[in-house]
Amino acid sequence: EAGTGKSRAIKEYAAKNGTRVVLFEATTETSKRMLLVGLENKLNVCFKGSLDDKIRGIASELARTSKVLIIDESEHLPFRALECLRRIYDFSNTALILVGTRKLKNNLTGIG
Repeated sequence: EAGTGKSRAIKEYAAKNGTRVVLFEATTETSKRMLLVGLENKLNVCFKGSLDDKIRGIASELARTSKVLIIDESEHLPFRALECLRRIYDFSNTALILVGTRKLKNNLTGIG
């Protein structure tokens, strides 16, 4: 759980794999919009329009570049943000790694 070195391990992985990895660190205040804008920033892209346009654009960029998407502190993401990530995964078929505490499991099922 907390303090087991998860964040350090993925940061090392991201550093070793550089441009092949997109690492986003969530906070307790990360909303679905903040997540999508943050991913756009990490990918150096900007998609105008609705949140749906952003989801599809991010997915397209990830598919085009074959990057691995890692979300640290994922337990802090609200269910709707996790749903955005699920759709990005569905559309891009890229690797998606959610790193978090046990609370993440409840959040993924909509219980948390």
